[in-house]
Amino acid sequence: MSKLNLWLSPLFLAVSAAELPAQEWLQKQQLTVPWFRFHHVMTYHPMSSANPGIYLHGGHSTSYNSYWGDTWRWDRNVWAPVPVVIATPPFSPRAEHSATFVAARGVTVIHGGRVLPGGGVPSFLSNETWEFDGLTWTQIPTPVSPPPRQMPAIATDQGSGTVVMFGGRGPGGSLNETWEYDGVTWIQVFPAVSPLPRENHAMAFDEATGQVVMFGGTGSVGFGQYWLNDVWTYLPVAAGGPVWTQWFAPDGSAPPSAREGLAMVYDSGRRVITIVGGHNGSLAQSDVWQMDLAVGWQNVTPPPAGFGLQQNNPAYIYQHAMAYDRDAQECVVYGGLSNNFTNQWIRRPASGSLPAGFAEYRHYGPSTDEVCRGPFLFTDTRPRINSVFTTRMRMPDPTVALPPCIPPAPLFGACFLNGSLFPNPGQPAASPHLQSPTVLLQGALVPDGFGNLFHDFQIPIPNDPALAGLRYYLQCWYFDQSTTPVWGTALGTEIGIL
Repeated sequence: MSKLNLWLSPLFLAVSAAELPAQEWLQKQQLTVPWFRFHHVMTYHPMSSANPGIYLHGGHSTSYNSYWGDTWRWDRNVWAPVPVVIATPPFSPRAEHSATFVAARGVTVIHGGRVLPGGGVPSFLSNETWEFDGLTWTQIPTPVSPPPRQMPAIATDQGSGTVVMFGGRGPGGSLNETWEYDGVTWIQVFPAVSPLPRENHAMAFDEATGQVVMFGGTGSVGFGQYWLNDVWTYLPVAAGGPVWTQWFAPDGSAPPSAREGLAMVYDSGRRVITIVGGHNGSLAQSDVWQMDLAVGWQNVTPPPAGFGLQQNNPAYIYQHAMAYDRDAQECVVYGGLSNNFTNQWIRRPASGSLPAGFAEYRHYGPSTDEVCRGPFLFTDTRPRINSVFTTRMRMPDPTVALPPCIPPAPLFGACFLNGSLFPNPGQPAASPHLQSPTVLLQGALVPDGFGNLFHDFQIPIPNDPALAGLRYYLQCWYFDQSTTPVWGTALGTEIGIL
């Protein structure tokens, strides 16, 4: 068993909201998370619904031949599997389906995809429609249903409650059909003009203009494949349609490059469509874009951080899922095919503030160690006043890492403030319980059986009302004892106290 000395210092250095780092995207790591997946779906059920939260369902696991059938809930602090009730017939694992939340009825609607029924039966294209209210998955026996397909895109015209679906891939290739669902049945509509056939594209409802918006995707004609970066808006029958209209930026700004496998949501805090990642047929993308239908496009990709080794946003990612928490005004990205070590990212509200009353435990910034992947912090508990907060430090075991790493001497508890690794001398503390780091204890890191070393720490949070609403920061760092010694920093972590 490999053992390393571990030093723990007092964890908290308080800063005001005005001193929050400018970092917009935050990386998130926890002990309990949905297992690795791609081609899954996520939707947000708002606080006004019976079972609020971001819900994740299905997807492929380690290959296109493996499927998930589970459902998870993100409550802004932790992931937890949902012990859902599944109405008959059985709800088989599936991937490459599409999902949208219908506010008028308080349900998520999913349609299509590839389904793996089990029992040795191979996967097949689905035309099933299911609804989820946060507790129960129910198949809707629609009198009419679109032909089976995978990788369609759907969105809800929230003004009329109409679910709109376009495209996807059927047995004969890419489709350009338009369908509408009213909660009872599907109806195929025939607009005068339709976009090119496509699959693996994205759609969202733009609240500012009351239109469904579609972007990107890929398609095929004969043996040739093409990638798209066109934008179309749609009005359903109930809103005066069916009408597809190709959109061009009023200010003449150029769109993102053509891509498939992207994620797209409407950010009501910024009043823009947000697009993250995708794949152009040759390379996964790392950019973030905003689209204001009244103005145009804006590339809002944060600059690289940490010696240029990592980006401050989801990098080289595709086939992921993203949902927008309109109450907290946060975009949440999870999973996908990516070269990132972590697979969850959260985008802060436009104001930079955090929603009152919610505890946070989330990462920001990069690790400077791209080879050995420096220490990370995890938690499955909520930090609250007058309670014990448990956090885990985990890092690769240097004896089994590939390539082998020189055993570092990790040090836990350094404070990260305004871009400085160490707190400024004389930085005032917001509470007598908070102090500058000093060494308190040593401990041995224990193997977890998965090629990592870890140590759990229980940190008592005092019964001090003055701590409520404050944010605190902690960070790991280690000293690389190689020929050329260097300090390496891990992801910083932000904690909000209830």
